[in-house]
Amino acid sequence: MGNTEFFSVMLLFLEVRHTFIQSKSHLSFKILTLYTSNIKVLNGI
Repeated sequence: MGNTEFFSVMLLFLEVRHTFIQSKSHLSFKILTLYTSNIKVLNGI
């Protein structure tokens, strides 16, 4: 395995990881928003 192949694999891995983290944080933000709005509804605010 050459250096260029290794480098491209690392770049790909970082890209996938970055995308995964972004989607994960986006999902948790969505859940948090839903959760807080549900609490407001339950409390009658």
